[in-house]
Parts: sequence; C-alpha cells; structure tokens
Amino acid sequence: MAESSSQPERFFNQFQDRRVDKDPEDEPAIQSDTPFEEIVEILNCFPLGVILVNDQAEIVFVNRSGQDILAAPVGLKSTNGRLVADNAAETARIGQLLQDIACARQNIPWKDVHRAMPISRENKRSLSAIFTSLQHPFSQSNNSRKLIGVFVTDSDQNHNAPEDILKQLYGLTLTESRLALALLHGQGLERAAKQTGMKINTARTHLKHLFGKTGTKRQAELVRLLIKCTAVIRFD
Repeated sequence: MAESSSQPERFFNQFQDRRVDKDPEDEPAIQSDTPFEEIVEILNCFPLGVILVNDQAEIVFVNRSGQDILAAPVGLKSTNGRLVADNAAETARIGQLLQDIACARQNIPWKDVHRAMPISRENKRSLSAIFTSLQHPFSQSNNSRKLIGVFVTDSDQNHNAPEDILKQLYGLTLTESRLALALLHGQGLERAAKQTGMKINTARTHLKHLFGKTGTKRQAELVRLLIKCTAVIRFD
C-alpha cells in the first residue's frame, strides 16, 4: 500500500488544477502546477518563519525558519498540533486574532485582513507575528476551514549572507565585505574595526568605499540597504 501523503502535502496538492468561483471585482484566481517539494524548498529559503494555520490554530504547514522558532525554548510552540504561546494570555490573544480574521474576511477583501502582535520571550526580545488572511482555491467550500498565514520574525536570529554575495552585488573587496557584515550585525564602526582586525582610520576609509560602491551616504542607510538585499533568504 502506498504511503499516505502528509497533511502539508495534501494541502499543497490541492493547488493543482483548481479554480475559485470569484466575483468579477476580485483579484484573478491563481493556479499553480508547481510540485509540493519545490514549493516547500522555496518556503524553506525564507529567514522569516512561515506558519499556516486554520481559524482554530491547528498547524497545517511550517517552513524551516518556523520550525526553528517553534523548537526554541521560549516564544511560540506547537502543542497537540496547535499554535500556542508560552503564556495563556498570549495564546488566547492568538485565538482571538484568528477568529477576528475569519470573521472580517467575510465582509472585506481577503488581502486587506491583517493582524499583528508581539510574542514575549523570557530574557529575549519579543517575536513579531503578523497574521494575514490567505486566498487559496480550495477554501470556498463551506466544509473547509480558511487558512491564515502567520509570519514570524525573530530579531535575534542572524542568517548571514556569505561575503561573496556582497562582492558580487556591489563589487566589494573581501575586507570591505567583512566590514559591511560586521556593521550589519549592529556593531558600531569602532567595534567592527576591531572585529575585522583593522585600525579605526582604515575602517573609515573602507566605509567611504562602501558608501561609494553601494550608493549610500550614511552608515544607517548602508545597513538598511544590506538588510534588504541580504536578509531575503537563508544561506545556511
């Protein structure tokens, strides 16, 4: 007997050759013939935790970053297949947000239904969780639960871009790339200089080169640019 599909695989398989009965004013239905494994591989590249749940907080799918978050000792976790927080009040809040989204999208376009909340962690910065309604072509049945995407950011987690990525994007030297990554980690120029083994005046010279090659003028602007271009995928 063939092995039965996992719940996430059954979920994604329903994208195959299905359409939505939609109002003319709605966005056009999206179809996909992308295999389940390829969709999961794409989602696993994201440093953002992606957790798909229904309105009862039952977990349908979790990407690799989401698994890391759920496996951590504090914050969010899976209990009996449901998404919960460390404390009862935040777990209740999650349930309320899911119900709010399920009710709200009956009256407004699915893409406009969003909620957010911090998830506290003892001795660590809070996780940031954004809940959003999802449009999918098999959710129109009265018997199916509508899915909700929970996108979780852990500001303490670093998924560092390799030095050669910055070299390829901006033509940086190895030394410039190392300094840029040190600055990206939130270090000041003096501390970054020490970490990369250079004197502060040398670091200032390299910083000017970084500004010129990246089209930025200030250190904060440089860091924002680096975050946007290197924090989009995991490199580990």
